[in-house]
Amino acid sequence: MNGKPAGWQGSLQGVIGGRPGPSSSYMYYFKGALDDVRVYGRAITAAEVSAIYTSPNTSVNPISPVNFDVFPNPVISGSAIQLRSKPMPLETVVRLYSSAGKLILTSPYSESIEIPSLAAGVYILQVQNQEGSATKKLIIQD
Repeated sequence: MNGKPAGWQGSLQGVIGGRPGPSSSYMYYFKGALDDVRVYGRAITAAEVSAIYTSPNTSVNPISPVNFDVFPNPVISGSAIQLRSKPMPLETVVRLYSSAGKLILTSPYSESIEIPSLAAGVYILQVQNQEGSATKKLIIQD
């Protein structure tokens, strides 16, 4: 309840890969590698947890209804990128943001998007519709 196990009287510290031990100065750490960490701003349902662990493709978030791939990535400034996804509703919008969060481009969803001439760097590509949104890093080269 409220982020704590039912009946819990103490406090919990969030440590990825560890949990509190018998005293406040001792931690039990996971002995292995973490290759997939997800943080949700809400409690997820049992069906969503099941979908995460039974999905054959771990590179796609099975909870998000909006998934896409972008190529080429990196892309040369002033050229086009290709988007691959399941069919998207007509209201789907593509936005390109600078790493500082400045909106650079807004376009209706299309399989080919022309990227304007921009400085080399890392940009954020967002695809959004009424089902949700997804973002990917886009690396632009000179």
